[in-house]
Amino acid sequence: MTKSNLITSALLAIITLITIPSCTTNTKTKTHISNNDQDPLSPKGVTRRALLAIFSNNKKLLQETTWPAPNATDVLVVNTPNQQQLKLLKQRINNINLASHNIPTSMQSDQILTKHQNKPLHFTINFNRRQIPLALLYKNKQWKIDLRWFIASFTPENKKTYPQLLCARFLKALLLSHIDRVKAFSIPNKYINVLASPKAKYYTPDKINQISNLAESMPFVQLKPGEYYQNYEKNWVKAPINNQNHIVLIGRTQTETLPFQLYRTKYNKAWLIDPTPLIKNRK
Repeated sequence: MTKSNLITSALLAIITLITIPSCTTNTKTKTHISNNDQDPLSPKGVTRRALLAIFSNNKKLLQETTWPAPNATDVLVVNTPNQQQLKLLKQRINNINLASHNIPTSMQSDQILTKHQNKPLHFTINFNRRQIPLALLYKNKQWKIDLRWFIASFTPENKKTYPQLLCARFLKALLLSHIDRVKAFSIPNKYINVLASPKAKYYTPDKINQISNLAESMPFVQLKPGEYYQNYEKNWVKAPINNQNHIVLIGRTQTETLPFQLYRTKYNKAWLIDPTPLIKNRK
């Protein structure tokens, strides 16, 4: 894929989710679990144990397998399973096919550790009739799960931050080609009209509703200063450090991360999105 098509591909991935049934994880097909996969400290082992913690209401195990995050215990199911239910749950989790997510199979390889040090590996698990956006992160010589996008996926609108709401509204306007609204949410840019899509005028009412709901429900997480993320060119970069007027939020589809740069205006201190990364590869 050429560089000029990367952004378009990322955005079209959102539309694709509307019309193509998810096949990220098959929990019905039993798969072979390697010895390394069963290692509780390996990337796949940590992933399975984190899922077990979530669906067995095991707070201690959740703390062992995930990085600290606000409201992390909100992901736990309400009811604790009995012994028979727990046994069945473990079997179902062990049967999840993690091979399609490119999760490292070894925690001993220096090459793998160097590649993933402080750089999140995003993936989505389909389990118990819901999509679970997760990220594996290797730091401090251990693998753990980052729950922040999962938490954001069920955060009610009245609990979301303004930057999170802004990103969702910008994305909705962008996908529906409402350029006037895109401009209202953006830093002024004379080339912003290149983001208009001629296909949007042919969307049916049902398609518009689906796109709207998907954009509004997309989990967005504000990165901490210095956190690594991949830009639209798939290069690893860091979120701004020591700059309270510049933040980065990452949205998640099943297969893509969507980074948005936000700047606080000097005039009224309002947050606006910089459309430049989207524009420069459309021109």
